[in-house]
Amino acid sequence: MLPHRALAGVVLSVALTTGCGDGSQSRPTVDATPLPIDTGPRLVVYKLGGTGFGDVTLQSATGTEQYTDVELPNETSYKILRGSFAYVSVQNTAAEGSVTCEIVVDGTVISRNSSDGAYVIATCQGSVP
Repeated sequence: MLPHRALAGVVLSVALTTGCGDGSQSRPTVDATPLPIDTGPRLVVYKLGGTGFGDVTLQSATGTEQYTDVELPNETSYKILRGSFAYVSVQNTAAEGSVTCEIVVDGTVISRNSSDGAYVIATCQGSVP
């Protein structure tokens, strides 16, 4: 599991004053506590489709990984930190057919692509929101 960073709440006090006439009027002081920012890892799912087999390159939580002769369709998932780069490509290894890729982060599609033909490549990429 990836390390989790907690962000302590910050209290912001703002005193707003206006200079109306003699300066005796002022606005009330506002105290606001912002919500903590969720910087934890996201579930990134790489979905691969197509006919037959493909060669796959993807970005995992620890770096680039490559696989050959992956049976399609196929799916794999990783926990990846917010703001990280997500990437997957799949190449058709046959003289005919098609390949597709899709990146889904916490249930939301951030990239989708497909390609038809001999030895074609479908590439998907994006920033993990």
